[in-house]
Amino acid sequence: MAWLRNLGIGTRLSLAFTLVVLLLIGVAIYSVTSLAGMNASMHMTVEGRLLKVIDLGHVKENALEIGVMVRDAALTEDSALVQRHTQRIDGMRKEMGGTLDALGKLIAASGRPDLQKTFADLTTARDAYNGQLDMVLRQLSSGEFAGARAALVATLPAAQGPYFEKLDDLMTGGRNLALAAVRQADEGFAWTRNVLLALTALAVLLAVAMGTTITRSITGPTREALEAAEALATGNLRHAFTVRSSDEMGRMLAALERAFRHLAALVHGIQQASGSIDGATREIARGNTDLSQRTEQQAASLEQTAASMEQLTSTVRQNADNARQANQLAVSASEVATEGGRVVRDVVQTMDRISKSSTQVAEITGVIESIAFQTNILALNAAVEAARAGEQGRGFAVVASEVRNLAQRSSAAAKEIAGLIGGSVRQVQDGARQAEQAGRTMNDIVGAVRRVTDIMGEISAASSEQTSGIEQVSLAVTQMESMTQQNAALVEQAAAAAESLMQQAGGLVHEVGRFEIAHGTAAGHAPAVAVPARQMEPAPVPPEPAPAPVARAVSARSRAPAVPAAARPPVQRKAQPQPVLARRAAAPPATPRQPVGRQRQEPVLKSGARRITAASQPGTADSSDWETF
Repeated sequence: MAWLRNLGIGTRLSLAFTLVVLLLIGVAIYSVTSLAGMNASMHMTVEGRLLKVIDLGHVKENALEIGVMVRDAALTEDSALVQRHTQRIDGMRKEMGGTLDALGKLIAASGRPDLQKTFADLTTARDAYNGQLDMVLRQLSSGEFAGARAALVATLPAAQGPYFEKLDDLMTGGRNLALAAVRQADEGFAWTRNVLLALTALAVLLAVAMGTTITRSITGPTREALEAAEALATGNLRHAFTVRSSDEMGRMLAALERAFRHLAALVHGIQQASGSIDGATREIARGNTDLSQRTEQQAASLEQTAASMEQLTSTVRQNADNARQANQLAVSASEVATEGGRVVRDVVQTMDRISKSSTQVAEITGVIESIAFQTNILALNAAVEAARAGEQGRGFAVVASEVRNLAQRSSAAAKEIAGLIGGSVRQVQDGARQAEQAGRTMNDIVGAVRRVTDIMGEISAASSEQTSGIEQVSLAVTQMESMTQQNAALVEQAAAAAESLMQQAGGLVHEVGRFEIAHGTAAGHAPAVAVPARQMEPAPVPPEPAPAPVARAVSARSRAPAVPAAARPPVQRKAQPQPVLARRAAAPPATPRQPVGRQRQEPVLKSGARRITAASQPGTADSSDWETF
């Protein structure tokens, strides 16, 4: 049965239940088939045999009743009664014939020669009886009552006797056939019962065998696994395993065996690593001393840097204020220059309008001079006409002379006005050209002032950015100084952790001593492995522009609290990696010695020492101190 042990538990259980179910199905099918056969046999016995025997009894009763009716008809000599009895006898004979024909078919199909011979004799006797009965009925119908009575006494009983005798023989054979069917049904029932009992016993045996085998294949490895768990609970890692199968339980035992081997190797590694903890704690103490000195030097340097940064911040802030004032003055000058340019443009436009007006006045003066000239000509013509008129035109000649003088004076005045207007137009044009040149000069001045304003704005923005950046640098330096002071407090905590680590090493050796490994060496007898002392270089602490808040990890020895992150403006600079002590200070320590102790012991103890925490958790109350570490 080795192949059965190698099967999976689920497969074995499924196989056992499947076999039981198949046996039950077989028993059920055989039972239903046997019951169906017994039911058919019972139907054949009752319907095909017993009922036919009962029907043969009815045939004999009918034959007797026919004999009585024939006798009554022959004795009474009543034609009406004869007719009624004849009709009734015909119906009864048809019924009897149908019953005997059905019985003949059943006997022919039964395969019984004796019954077939008996039925053939019954048919012969029946034909003889029917012949005598027909003759008597004819005599009654024809009114020959004396001949009918004679036949009733002599011939009909002679034919009726063999007929009844064969009916009795056939009834006896039918009863025997029914009894044989009952015996056959009893034998079938006994056979079916025995087969069902045998199948049930086989199913029970197979179920018990499969159940016992599967139970043993499960309980055996389970018991061995329980023994292994008890050995592990007592610290015995030398327990031997016997794997007899490859099912789930076998794989579980194999996994437990591997776990015991790995745990033994782990305990052995812990035994070797526990001797190195003392030397590691001494190195940690020396490293903490060196780190404390360098931290103090770094704190002093950072104080000087913070003072210098504060001075630089004040100077840059003053430059930024001056740049803002200059920017405001440049903006004001730009606005004044812009307004001057606008006024000059208005002057130029006014000079243009004056120039156009002067031109129009010159044109009007020309018109006046032309009118004066025409008036002079008209006066000259009037004088000529007055001279021609003689004495009568003398007065008109005086008037014409005065008009001529007036026209000459108007022409002279117009010429003088034209000369003055021409000079004025030339001066206005010169003024317009100068105003236009002044407008271009003012536009150049406005552009230059705007460029100066833009440059001053850029200088002011750059000064503001420099002020913000220097303030952030100053804030970062202040935070670095605070973190350096906190690091000094953490160094003191690390010294306390180193001292506690030596005590916890003893507890570790005691706890590991509970296990018994394969080579028989207990942890309590593990030799202490001395680690050579070496100068430990402290981890570098690079400056951080925006370090995480560390105020939560500062002990009572801290001299300055850290600035919260929400109060610091962001510094646009690539973030530097967080130093070791700063990362440890970011989270509150579970004990005063945890942040440095766990962080600094890994380089010395390497892979073996890092498993101490996982292996020490199942310890008792007396080892809670080193389990916390």
